Amino acid sequence: MVGRPRDLLGEQFWRRHIRQHHDSGLSVPRYCRDHELHQGAFYSWRRRLAIRDHTATALEPLPTPAFLPVTVLDPPACQATTAIEIILADGSRVRVRAGCDRQLLADVLALLARGDEGRPC
Repeated sequence: MVGRPRDLLGEQFWRRHIRQHHDSGLSVPRYCRDHELHQGAFYSWRRRLAIRDHTATALEPLPTPAFLPVTVLDPPACQATTAIEIILADGSRVRVRAGCDRQLLADVLALLARGDEGRPC
């Protein structure tokens, strides 16, 4: 970047005053008056240092992500045959496998609820 050389002593001086001002709780005009500083210079340096600090932070490389080894296992056999078991009042059982047709199940349960177990479908 072309421009004037960086004033390291001025930067040190103003960083100290900006930090002290922040810690003091005073307004900028009051702090500058108490420390015999030019208020315009205070604002200018505060803005310049904030931009410089933001630019430096934005240019820092991102941390490298850490990867951990992972072992993928086959799902247990019982997951493929997981079922819902419905026990009716007479002790009969209806087993429903995972992935069954929902509408068919609803129709079967509606027939059973009506008490039509003896009638053929």
